[in-house]
Amino acid sequence: MASKLEVANTCATNGSDGHRPMDLTVRFFDNYTRTFDSLRKPLEAWLEKLEEFDTAVNHGVGYVEDKRLTHGISQGATNSGVYGILDLLCNQNTQEYVLVNKLGQVLKYDWAGNLLPQIRAPTKKFTRFLYIKDTSNYVLWTPKKSGFYITKEDFSVVIDSMAVAPIGKIIYGDKKTDEGIDFFIISECSLIKYSYQPTNNVISLQDVLKMSDIEADNSVIEEYCFDRPQDDKKQWIYLTFKRNCTIIDVTGRIHGTKRNLHDHKITAIVAIGSSEYVVTGDEKGLLKMWGSRWSYITNFQAHSAKITHLLEHPGGHAIISISRDQTLFAWSFDTKKKLESMTSPEITERYAINQERKSFMTQGPRKLVIWRMDDIFVPHCQLSAPIHYIGLTWNPDTPTKVIAVSEDNSVRLINPATGRILTTALVGPAVSTGCIIEHTSYFPQRRLFHLLVEGASKQDTLDIQHYDGNFNPCKFRDSWKDGLWDTAVTAICFYEFIPHLVMQEKELSFTTKKKAQFTGKAIFLIAGRRDGCVCKLDIRTGAMGYKASCHKGHVSSIVLNPELNQFISAGTDPSFRLWKVVLNQDEEFMPLLDVSWKFPIRHISFARELVGFALSHTDSGTHKLVIFNNLDAGRYDHKTQVAHTKPILSVSGQRNLLLFCTASQDETIRLWSDKNELIRVLSLNWVPTTAIFGTPQGDIFVGIGNVLNLIPADKYLTVIYRNRVILGELSAGPVEEPVKLNVAKSGQDPRMYAALEGEESSQTKEKEIKDKSGQSDGKNEKKSITTTKSKITSVKPYREPLDSQRAKDYEFLRLRAEDLMLIVEGNHPLATTIPDPHNMTKQQWDEFGKSVFGDEDKDRKFFVSESRKACVNKMEENAKELENLENI
Repeated sequence: MASKLEVANTCATNGSDGHRPMDLTVRFFDNYTRTFDSLRKPLEAWLEKLEEFDTAVNHGVGYVEDKRLTHGISQGATNSGVYGILDLLCNQNTQEYVLVNKLGQVLKYDWAGNLLPQIRAPTKKFTRFLYIKDTSNYVLWTPKKSGFYITKEDFSVVIDSMAVAPIGKIIYGDKKTDEGIDFFIISECSLIKYSYQPTNNVISLQDVLKMSDIEADNSVIEEYCFDRPQDDKKQWIYLTFKRNCTIIDVTGRIHGTKRNLHDHKITAIVAIGSSEYVVTGDEKGLLKMWGSRWSYITNFQAHSAKITHLLEHPGGHAIISISRDQTLFAWSFDTKKKLESMTSPEITERYAINQERKSFMTQGPRKLVIWRMDDIFVPHCQLSAPIHYIGLTWNPDTPTKVIAVSEDNSVRLINPATGRILTTALVGPAVSTGCIIEHTSYFPQRRLFHLLVEGASKQDTLDIQHYDGNFNPCKFRDSWKDGLWDTAVTAICFYEFIPHLVMQEKELSFTTKKKAQFTGKAIFLIAGRRDGCVCKLDIRTGAMGYKASCHKGHVSSIVLNPELNQFISAGTDPSFRLWKVVLNQDEEFMPLLDVSWKFPIRHISFARELVGFALSHTDSGTHKLVIFNNLDAGRYDHKTQVAHTKPILSVSGQRNLLLFCTASQDETIRLWSDKNELIRVLSLNWVPTTAIFGTPQGDIFVGIGNVLNLIPADKYLTVIYRNRVILGELSAGPVEEPVKLNVAKSGQDPRMYAALEGEESSQTKEKEIKDKSGQSDGKNEKKSITTTKSKITSVKPYREPLDSQRAKDYEFLRLRAEDLMLIVEGNHPLATTIPDPHNMTKQQWDEFGKSVFGDEDKDRKFFVSESRKACVNKMEENAKELENLENI
């Protein structure tokens, strides 16, 4: 081993904020300079390629101002001092929220919660209304009266009609028929169906359903909801009365009544999709979830008071419950658990949902609140137990796969693109008090697992077990017992020398003896030992080979960087060491540098020449990421104010984009550039187990509970990194089919139930495709049908959010340019004759501005300049600016 050491000057590695970084000791070995001088040229070529990607699109113009993205419900704009609101809805065509108050005024708010100019008061008095999206009409009425009106969007009356009974509610299922628009009037104990034909402007009575036809007494209809069927299936209406619920379709046909759904009166109901789920809530705060044919699924004691509203999350897979205790809860259909909770400023009286914008507005006695519902992550794969660890298999000749270790001692190989479980290794008993799997290693070419697990013979022993991944579940092959070596193995990592992958080093000019270039195959395990040494293990026999000492305590983890032929060993002592694998020398593991801290460094990752590691401990003052560049021996620290507020749980690097992500107990994932600058803050509203980059294009996999969740790269990437993906033609990777499942063996272990369900779902889809294509069981029987598709979308070019300042400026200039064009052409709606702008006097410009904008309008100043020339120049400047923006 090299003996000469060079001690780094820690003062020279200051953080980006100009302050002295946390006390680190960095030691460079004498061969560090030689190694990285030889690698400098290929690494710099890669950096130049990334710079070309960045400069190809205007140096990343179009950054989003807000770096934080929030998953789930987040409170947006709040409007106070709003009194006397009688009804509230969302116009799905204009994306505006429309309200009516006790004074008969109609108020409008845009989708972000900004008050719009007040419109002219309607001629008809009303206190309730609904919007029909298909015909752009409003239906107006006042409860306990029989008259109702259909109006245009400006509230001009189209038709005036009378119902056959006093109106309680008018409901519409957002589904248009060939005959016209069907809507229903609820009049206490009756459901009255009407049809409106916009072409003929005619309203006709279709049917009357009395609750006495269903119940012995006249029960009052209390709550209702529509489902959303696909194709031509009849739409169902759910009507609740007391503790019961009746189902009818839009034709008036009764499909039955489910009685005693709750012990107390039902106060809210919602149907998901084509009645896949039905969720009911009662006056005691209890939620119940039902499947098809009213099969009971589960219940939640959600709130401490009456549940007033239930609505489907616009992102799917969840519902939102609103209660009089001023709480809003989100519930997952996948995990059957609560996702998040929010507190409303007031008791919610009404709400309106904006499906396209994924937001909704709640109205209380005095306030209007906008709630945004964003989906940063979506469920990708469900496992049988909470996730303990997530890793990756990486080899340029085989597709990348995700390795997920669960707390029930099962190891799953997952295809990143589809989320399907390819195969499963079952280790130890099905039920255990804790995970006994310490480390995992995977040999891609042979589909062979090496798992370091706790020994069953005696305590403090670790065995390496082998599982064959060509079977599903994996077949146990062999086990290397702890007694095979003189010192116990505490960490393992698979190593394979790939000549075309490793960056070739140029010959060192100062060497007196040329050494032969290694061209053969080298496959072995790098193992860490209890005595602090790292060594080679033969992949077939487990025999221990070359050994090098490095740590005072035992080695806790080993991280490989195959592109630079390097690995890092971390120990229980507060240090880690960077090694280079040299296969044609006696000293096969060459130390390059050593990093020491006052606490153990547990989370480390590579991104080509970059090493990212977390300085985070429960007793440390801050929780931050440090990036070390092997190319220039530079260290990068981020500012303290952007650091995590709680301990970091994982660090992952992305080799193609030169990004790092850190997951923390503060319920956030933070993205960092190669210079350790904060790129994004992803607020999850949930503590992740771990987070890793799982695909070449930068999709992130997050372990939350027993679900492997996906954060698509298209959700969070900024302009520069988005363009690197597009110009580099990066994708989520190929689709792989699972290994054929051994159903007989899988049914004996509950950990395989998830795989069995996935197999059953795949067979059902395959059968549907066969039926649709008319494939017979004869000559085409041997044809394989691939039903699995990638769940991950490709990264799209950047689009400016509509609520950003840049988009608002663009819209302002666009409208101003249209006005100027109309002025020049003489076609402005408020002008009859417009003189030539080049020949207009200042007085003519001033009079024209008054005719268009009025005397006091601030926009008139835009037209009043010091001279005619200034006015013309102003038009030309705006036209050029508009043209430049459109070319971006």
